[in-house]
Amino acid sequence: MDRDSVYSIPSNIRVKNLINARIKDIIKCSFESYKEYESYLIECDLREYNNMESYFKYSYGAILILLDNCELSFSSAEDLNSLIARYEKNVDGAEGEQYLMNDIDVLDKTSISQLYPNSGLVNQRVSGVDILTRDNLSPKEKGLPSEVGLRFKLENGYSFILAHNLTKNSFVFSILLDGSKLPENVIIKQSYS
Repeated sequence: MDRDSVYSIPSNIRVKNLINARIKDIIKCSFESYKEYESYLIECDLREYNNMESYFKYSYGAILILLDNCELSFSSAEDLNSLIARYEKNVDGAEGEQYLMNDIDVLDKTSISQLYPNSGLVNQRVSGVDILTRDNLSPKEKGLPSEVGLRFKLENGYSFILAHNLTKNSFVFSILLDGSKLPENVIIKQSYS
């Protein structure tokens, strides 16, 4: 996948090339304001998620991961039952045509370091990546990519998961930090180390 291409499923982005890359930052690029997010919470009776940490994890938008060798954005696609990814900057530092950080539709950009200064996720090398799926896919889902999670394992033993429909709440796309429980039916589709 080159830097100007459209989003693709994780297994098509050469995940193996992320091994040993250092994470410089993780940024939530939200397409909704906090006020819009708050309105959604009230409408869906999810008031317990009314804080900045939940906004970072669950608001409508993409996660941008800045690595020392490229920048990748991740979001979710219902029609593919999968996460999707796109190179925002390639290994030469060239920005894609629609670089997420310059997108006028992004209303808020929040760095993980702002909310979790001691998260253990920044300035760490990626030691492994797992592409996750479910072991109980419906016949329709079996015909789709169904790459519902991407687990980044880091050199310090920490990890985080980018997730499509893996939470019990009604948020479709999320970032799950260490300690988040996955449904029992989630399995590893491919593993890289």
